[in-house]
Order: sequence, then C-alpha cells, then structure tokens
Amino acid sequence: MTSSSSSPDRAQSARSQSGRPSPIPVVLTIAGSDSSGGAGIQADLKTISALGGYGCVAITAVTAQNTRGVDAAEYMSPGFVAQQIRSVADDYPIDAIKIGMVGSSSIADAIVAELTALSFAGPVVWDPVMVASSGSSLVDDETTATSGFVDLARRADALTPNGRELVGLCDMAGVAVPATLRKHLDAIDSQGLDSGSPSVSAAGGSHSEENVDPGEEHASKSENNVGNEETTVEGESLTSAIAEAASALSEALATVIVVTGGPDNGFGDDGPKVTEVVADREQTALLSHDRVATTNTHGTGCTFSSALATYAGLSTHPDVSACDWRAAVHDAATWTRRALVAADPLDFAIGLHRNRDSSGTPEPAHVNGNAPLDHFWEHR
Repeated sequence: MTSSSSSPDRAQSARSQSGRPSPIPVVLTIAGSDSSGGAGIQADLKTISALGGYGCVAITAVTAQNTRGVDAAEYMSPGFVAQQIRSVADDYPIDAIKIGMVGSSSIADAIVAELTALSFAGPVVWDPVMVASSGSSLVDDETTATSGFVDLARRADALTPNGRELVGLCDMAGVAVPATLRKHLDAIDSQGLDSGSPSVSAAGGSHSEENVDPGEEHASKSENNVGNEETTVEGESLTSAIAEAASALSEALATVIVVTGGPDNGFGDDGPKVTEVVADREQTALLSHDRVATTNTHGTGCTFSSALATYAGLSTHPDVSACDWRAAVHDAATWTRRALVAADPLDFAIGLHRNRDSSGTPEPAHVNGNAPLDHFWEHR
C-alpha cells in the first residue's frame, strides 16, 4: 500500500481548514477489534456516539472472541496502524484520542511516532491493556522490555490502569512499588484468589471525594476492605499504597494516573464500595462509590476510558491543559455505571446460560462468561 504524505501539523490543519470548531467532538480510538461487539473499538465507538461524539478508528488488532474469552488474535502491521492514524488526521479535526490494546513494541513505537508528527494538543487517554485481572499478560515480553511502551505512557495525558497494570507500569518506569501493594498481589496469587470478581463491577454511583497524602496511612480502618482480610492487606492500608504508587508514577511520567476499581481491578476487590484513585503531580484524590451487582462487565474498562476521552474532548477545546481530570473521571464513571445498571437485557449469549457435555448436549448452567454493558441506555 502506498502511504500518502502529510504535513507535521496535519491535526491542526484539518481543524483550521474546517472553518469552525465542531459542535460534535471527534474522538479517535486506537485499539483492537472485538468480534463479539462488547469491548475494544466496538465499545469505544458505542460510548463515543452515545455521549454525542463522532468516533474514528485505527485498529491495532482483530480478535475472535465472545463472552467467554479470546480464541484468536491477529495484529495489524505497525505501518498499517500508522497509516490509519494518518488518514484520519489528514481529514478530521480530532478533539481527543483514546488508546487501548497495543500488543507489541513496534506498534507502540508507530503510535508514538504518529502522535509526535500530529503535534496534537488535545487529550490523549490510554487504557494500557497489559495484564488481565487473572494476572495473565496480554502483551509480549518484548513490548514491556522496550522503551516504546514507556514512551507511549509519557505521551498520554491520562492513563487508566488496573491494579496489576499499575505495578507493571511502575516497574517499567523504574518507580518503586510499595511493599504493601506487592504483598497483597502476592497473597492473591498464592491463594489462587479471583483478582476480579465477574459478578460485580465498578464505576459511578454515589461518589464521595477525598484528597489524600499518598505517603500517609489513614488512622482508621475503611469499610471498603479490599480482598480477603485473612490473606490480603486491609483496605485502608492498600488504598494508601495504591495512592502512593499512582502519585509516584504520575510524577515520573508527567501524566494523570487513574487507577480503576471494579471487576478487572486486579486487587481481589469484592466489597460494597469501589474507589478510583486519581493522581497528578499536585495531588491525589479518591473517588469512592457504590458497586453494581451485575455479570454484564465485558468491556467496562474500554467503556470507561473512551468515556473519559470523550468528556475530556468536550471540555478542552482545543488545549488539554484546561482539562479538569477529576471532573472528567467523575462524569465518565457515573455514565459507565448507568450503562452497567441497564445492561441486564443484553445477557443473551448462549455461553452465559448453558454448557455442553462430552456428547455436545446442552446442559443448563451459568458458565464463566460476561455479557456487555448497554451503551445506549439513554435511548431505550
């Protein structure tokens, strides 16, 4: 394929040539495709559209998956990922960029190069899909061992890691991880605990906000204990450790860190409350809210991060320095919660309701699967 040539400031050029700011935010999602439609770019596009934006895509990978898991994946070539970004930026006035699954160091390098060439001044949100809640790695060792992954993290304005991804990013960036945090994750691994219950999810709810000193332990025990107290760390101590790590990583990368709660948080969290930790170089805030009891959690992280990018794009025409990230996190979490609450009618996948014996005969059962969120809850 022959690549088209473009000027270094093509994102600004596209906006200036349009003659006016668009009343509809244009959000580019750079992520993988989910054949079941619940996560990846499919979740991103639904979220962006439901929030009043216009979504464009650059696909990094195509997956064969359903509610029960990923069966296969094919990665795009780095050059083709770059060409997709280039083609969109040549013609569309991009207001915000969301990045999801990257998969390889060469794709990460290609994305960094294109974002640099764009001279893009809007918000960039990266959901660093590195580690599943089970602890399984979702990127190759080459990716995590190279500077490209850290370079991409530095280029983002906000990162939305789960617990294990927070630790992974700290390790890659040379940031010390509090012993409390490693102790908790080691306990989860050694006990074989489920580090993210599929029957519950986070985001949104009745929020309470608290500014914290991440280096200071809270005096009293929280009602939001995380995991099993007998084998893991108490909630307040763990929350302080997460806040400390997030604050240090934010300082090292010069970016906002949003450590997400919920089914993929990596902390074995199954309590009635969940907490997002929002850290920048000036302060760290805890956004606490009620947990939603649901199995419809497929694509929750993708939905939250694309909602965050869209809200940031709505609020920052055209400079990211004006973004109120805590307000954007609150709005994105609240909207995602509503999508979770309304999702029960989408619990129709066969794999969620039956299993098959060795002869292939269906047997009633609820197997290990997770249905998607309802991104269009406002329109039903």
